[in-house]
Amino acid sequence: MSSCRWPCLRVGSRCWPPIVDGERSSIKTKHPTLSDPAVRQAVALIVDNNSVEKHIYGRTGPATRDFLNNPPRFRSKANPVEFNIDKANELLEKAGWKKGADGIRAKDGKKLKFVYQTSINQPRQKTQAIVKQACQKAGIDVELKSVTASVFFSSDVANPDTYAKFYCDLQMYNTGMAQPDPEVFLRRFLSWEASTKDNKWQGRNTTRWQNKEFDDIHRAAQVELDPVKRAAMLIKLNELVVNDHVVIPLIARLGVAAVSNRRPPPSLVTLPPPETTPVYCTSSLRSKTSAPLLKMFPTTEPVVPPLPMRSEP
Repeated sequence: MSSCRWPCLRVGSRCWPPIVDGERSSIKTKHPTLSDPAVRQAVALIVDNNSVEKHIYGRTGPATRDFLNNPPRFRSKANPVEFNIDKANELLEKAGWKKGADGIRAKDGKKLKFVYQTSINQPRQKTQAIVKQACQKAGIDVELKSVTASVFFSSDVANPDTYAKFYCDLQMYNTGMAQPDPEVFLRRFLSWEASTKDNKWQGRNTTRWQNKEFDDIHRAAQVELDPVKRAAMLIKLNELVVNDHVVIPLIARLGVAAVSNRRPPPSLVTLPPPETTPVYCTSSLRSKTSAPLLKMFPTTEPVVPPLPMRSEP
């Protein structure tokens, strides 16, 4: 399959309600709970990628924990899919997040209660349900929010529910590469690409993640001429993002196409009347390889014959 799109769960280490200098989800503040690496790691452990693949996408969406999946030479081999609720519970306990009488974990008066949003789309609502159910078993309360796609992906500055503003704790949507090289694709985690009020939330970095090592390696990869070294740099960028749980990749959604090797019988083929079917007599249509094409489209106008080739002196 030549094209892929990767649904990912975005973790908002900075994206939450408090307002700083007139800006909500400012890069000058931190999320009260998801800024704890243990919490982000626990959330990653209770995301059941294999169930999302098996019950929702099937063969069109193999489970993955890599943000960068293709081309193969840029794919990391260090991030296996892991689903382990017991390990997540143990991790949260050690980090001081204790369950209260309501079954929700809390620490220093802050509860693990998240709003998880995505666009309205049946597979995504099913994915939300899988994540919510697993979170409950780990003492994490999740409120699901579904936004109309035209609103969620809108660039309207006045719209508070866009994915670029990320005014919640967790959000999910598909993303993919438009180029065969992932350098541009990975720009969405650069510090200066943060989506902010100043750039009208047009920055690629919707998580507002800031990481100097990522920035430096990305700059170096832009000028590295050795293809092997450059591939290693881009793989490292993927691992920095995934291991810090800035995003939690779910599946590598493949582009699907179907073709048939059987031609329909002539009785099923209907051609328009000759007078309504134009023939464009270009040099390519005059070639031998395109002769059958001219025969398929009858016309009342004569087809210009090919010009004789001039002999070389």
